Amino acid sequence: MEAVEGDPGQEGLTWTNVVEADSGRRLRLDYRMVASDRDSKLCWEHQLEGTAFSGHLVRQAVEVELSDAPGGTRVAVTAIGELKGAARLAGPSLKSDQKKLLDGALGRLSEALDGRADS
Repeated sequence: MEAVEGDPGQEGLTWTNVVEADSGRRLRLDYRMVASDRDSKLCWEHQLEGTAFSGHLVRQAVEVELSDAPGGTRVAVTAIGELKGAARLAGPSLKSDQKKLLDGALGRLSEALDGRADS
C-alpha cells in the first residue's frame, strides 16, 4: 500500500495498492473510502476512471459491516462488482472468485482473532 492521503477510517481517504498479476505485470489499484462509520461500517471503491479496468467495470467496491452477535461481533463483507459490456459474460466466474477471496479473508480474520483471544 502506498500514497495514503486523508484521515484513517474516514470518508475521502485514498490509497493505492500495488499488486502483481499472474503475468508478472505490476498493477496499481487506487481506492477511495466512500462511507465510514468506524463503529459499524466501512465502504471503499476502486477508482476506475482512466484505468484499464474502466472498460470492463462499472463499479467495484467492498463493504464491511460489524454488528453485535452472541459471544462477539458479526463481520459481514460484501464485494460489489458491476460489470459492463462483454465482461458481463464473466459474471458467474467473478462471483465464484470473489466468494473464495472473501471466505478466505474472513477465515484468516477469524484465525487471527481466535489466536489473539488465547494469548
